[in-house]
Amino acid sequence: MKNRPLACVCLILPLVLLACAAGTQLPGATPAPSQTSNLTPRPSLTPLPTWTLDQEATRQAGELQAVVQALADQGFLASSAGRYHPLQDYSQDWAKIEWYWWTTTVFSPADFVFRGTFAWQSGSRTPDPSGCGLVFHVQPGGDHYLVFLSTSGELVLGASLAGSYQTIGQAVYGPASPDGQADFVLAVSGHSFRVLVDGQPVATFTGYTGKLEEGGFGFAVVSGTNAGFGTRCQLTGMGLWQIRP
Repeated sequence: MKNRPLACVCLILPLVLLACAAGTQLPGATPAPSQTSNLTPRPSLTPLPTWTLDQEATRQAGELQAVVQALADQGFLASSAGRYHPLQDYSQDWAKIEWYWWTTTVFSPADFVFRGTFAWQSGSRTPDPSGCGLVFHVQPGGDHYLVFLSTSGELVLGASLAGSYQTIGQAVYGPASPDGQADFVLAVSGHSFRVLVDGQPVATFTGYTGKLEEGGFGFAVVSGTNAGFGTRCQLTGMGLWQIRP
């Protein structure tokens, strides 16, 4: 698979989002050689508006709190205490094979639990692995973790370090499909990461010790085709439970 240079385009989305596209080799390929990040400096973030929880957001908060409590009861989380943040729906297309687009929010949690519904479509019936996911513990220089549900039916965790992508772990979550939808939960406790898909535990991964321990949080669209709109992701019903230290 051909190596591609790291590239970045930054923009401000209304109210809460800062977007940045990062190109790199996709999981499963031979890691690209290290290269110096040329990420464009990010402008100042627009402050969040005051949130008023409506009935639906209150329901989602209660469901996420139940997931958090279950993870604490299982011993994965040291505590269930924390603060709930509702997240705005997100939609993005990206058509550049072997690249992914990532968008950060204003949140930078260390330990947290995220829940949301991921819906994806591909412009190709036979794309390379592509899909929807999250970036987290994003550093000022651009290093970060990436976790996503692939059209190949695999859950993939990787990291971008100094512009070079490395796959950390993979696990099967379901059948391969260019179009699909799933309820997605990511729980982060220290350097342990647990993922549930449609309410079922899929994998617990171990990240790095001594680096990428906190940082920016956001969304990712992984493109496995140049055809049409490429990969389309719609993320809805999202909430973030930030664990108190």
